Amino acid sequence: MHRGERVFCSGTFDLLHPGHVKFLEEAANYGSDLFVSISPDSNLITKEHKKRGRQRVLNQIVRAFMVKKLEIADKIILQPSLIPPYNVKGDLILDRIDTYVCSEDDPFKKEYKKLCKELGIIFIIIKRDNKGIFDISTTKIIEKIKNDY
Repeated sequence: MHRGERVFCSGTFDLLHPGHVKFLEEAANYGSDLFVSISPDSNLITKEHKKRGRQRVLNQIVRAFMVKKLEIADKIILQPSLIPPYNVKGDLILDRIDTYVCSEDDPFKKEYKKLCKELGIIFIIIKRDNKGIFDISTTKIIEKIKNDY
């Protein structure tokens, strides 16, 4: 396992669920300080989100509050409304990040990997665990609510 002092990850974290918690816990294992960047509301209208037929449910401030309350992250960053990967470039440089951890289902993982290579940052992809309580996603939660109620 590659291990850096300062670890960075980013995400939407909409309708926080066990999959998000597990991802953040795994990311935290790659270093001593975890920096979590929360996607802005305006970035939640990507092709991937449109393909799934949804937009965000909770705004950026609420999502950041929920992630902070997990007490896994050492620093919460509110991403500006910029296109990935440029939305995190400044934070990676300013916070002297050693390792960037990304979920395998991040639609911008290729762009983030390229940025990390350019900046000399270790890039790690965490595979999604789809077993038991982790067989969940925000999209699945929304679909269940639509179908059941």
